[in-house]
Amino acid sequence: MARCRILAVIAFALGTSACGASAFQCDSNEQCSDERTIGTCQPDGWCSFPDLECESGQRYGEHAGGGLAGECVGEDIGTTGSGDDDASVSTTLTTSASASSTTTVPETCGNGVVDELEACDGDVGGSTCATLGFSGGTLACAATCQWDVTGCVGCGNGILEDGEACEGFDLQGQDCTTQGFASGALQCIGCQFDTSLCTNCGNGSLDANEECEGENLAKKTCVTEGFFGGTLACNGSCGFDTSGCHNCGNMTLDEAEVCESGSLGGQTCFSLGWGDGTLGCSSDCRTFDTMACTGLQCGAGPTMPLPGECPPQCTSCFGNTCNVDCLGNGACTGMNIDCPPGWACTVTCDGNDACSNTTVDCPEHWGCSVSCTDNSACSNLFVECSTDGVCSLTCLSGGGGLCNNAQLVCGTDTCTANCPVNADVNVQCGESCSCLPC
Repeated sequence: MARCRILAVIAFALGTSACGASAFQCDSNEQCSDERTIGTCQPDGWCSFPDLECESGQRYGEHAGGGLAGECVGEDIGTTGSGDDDASVSTTLTTSASASSTTTVPETCGNGVVDELEACDGDVGGSTCATLGFSGGTLACAATCQWDVTGCVGCGNGILEDGEACEGFDLQGQDCTTQGFASGALQCIGCQFDTSLCTNCGNGSLDANEECEGENLAKKTCVTEGFFGGTLACNGSCGFDTSGCHNCGNMTLDEAEVCESGSLGGQTCFSLGWGDGTLGCSSDCRTFDTMACTGLQCGAGPTMPLPGECPPQCTSCFGNTCNVDCLGNGACTGMNIDCPPGWACTVTCDGNDACSNTTVDCPEHWGCSVSCTDNSACSNLFVECSTDGVCSLTCLSGGGGLCNNAQLVCGTDTCTANCPVNADVNVQCGESCSCLPC
């Protein structure tokens, strides 16, 4: 692939393997660039290269550490790279353009042996400018144990010569727009401009090699793209975004579907925690329609979650349950914990004042449980149960006002408080079908 080819050029100067070698951390863009391609030294210390398949337009190179090699660059990049997952990490990478871009000398440099991360040590051996791809000149070994090609003649020596449009990362002020494109990443390959990563996406016109442009979908729909229905969209690379398409209505239970018209997977209103009625399927087949279900069973809340990723307010998710962990002294003190809709919610308060003066709003129609451990973990806690979801507060152990002045406001379903003998918990049973206060 392109980034592997890019790193092969760099690795050639290093005398190492381009794909699968040890990781290396960069200090500047120059260390990620050569005469063919301009790379970027990301804030986390790893090189990346242009790739329009990534939303950021950049993909980490094969030498990136921390498990990032080959991954798209995200928006939440750290300031340093750890490299803990790699066998060895170098803080320098010299390209064939010039040894002067090296900022750190390998520890083994000067021992007369070409070791890992060294291109040479003392002399050039049997290498010449020609073996490195130049037309001629004099090759030298720099004091940094990397090639010094400034005496070579031809593309890649760091000097813009006759017949060359560019040299390494020096694009002479040119970019994709000066080459007639709307955007993208102009490259220098063989000391000539390479516009393969330039694009006209975003210019408002449907150009060649584009599936769509903005709202112009070229008269295509989800159906023409092989789906049964839904809403087709255009992504930032002028390709189709089919995330809004679905196969609901094809009478087959496909991935991400919980039901199909006439096929509810054996579920009924009763099995989902409702008393009676007729269960239906939503228009996109991704949720059950319980509008015609009546009366929840006492003590049996709905059991099917809304499809999708674990909500951000959850520490973790398992099945249809969102886990919110307040672990440590004062972990969630004074916070308002809003459990996400469509998920059962479990809040764990473990530590002194872990959930003191904290409010827990339970998700409508779904079960909610709060457990408290350690001194004053849940003092002045306020738990508001959902209208028709099972709800509980458990004060497990610890003294010193573990759940003192805590309040549990029940809904219409089962509501339970489990507390030590000396706990001071205010349980407001309300219309709960089954209420067990302390």
